[in-house]
Amino acid sequence: ARFVRDLYLGWRPRPFAEVEPAERLRAMGLPVPETLGALVRRVAFLFYRGAVATREIEASANLWVYLEETADDAARRRACAAAGEVVRALHDTGATHPDLNLQNFLVQPDPREGAVVPRIWLIDCDGVRFTSVGEAERRRARERLARSCRRLDPEGTVVDPAWFEA
Repeated sequence: ARFVRDLYLGWRPRPFAEVEPAERLRAMGLPVPETLGALVRRVAFLFYRGAVATREIEASANLWVYLEETADDAARRRACAAAGEVVRALHDTGATHPDLNLQNFLVQPDPREGAVVPRIWLIDCDGVRFTSVGEAERRRARERLARSCRRLDPEGTVVDPAWFEA
């Protein structure tokens, strides 16, 4: 990435690989931002530059930023539990996300009066696979989230991976 920045290699461009699963998940009722478009520009044979445009999720931050900026432990727990519910719903639809990490969730305050649980959105859907999701896949997803927690918060002062299990 240091050398090629936004240059990618492949026959099936990532932006197009993201649109179909994201829109399929959205149609199933999962909280995935609406895709507005995708663009790929070939640079040379298998090299390309590409992007996906999605509807902006207003007043949102990725889950890691939200957790870092939120001093209230109970609010952080609620956000993680809500993200855990999104993962559970994802698996219940028969889909797996290969890159579940704290930065692939967006947290948006719920605008309803008195709401205490923020709205969680799932992003970066390239690589999502639709298959039967067994306990092994669910365990791997929990482990992936736990690794993300340890990588971003090695001292464990901001987030506890157990909070996703609520």
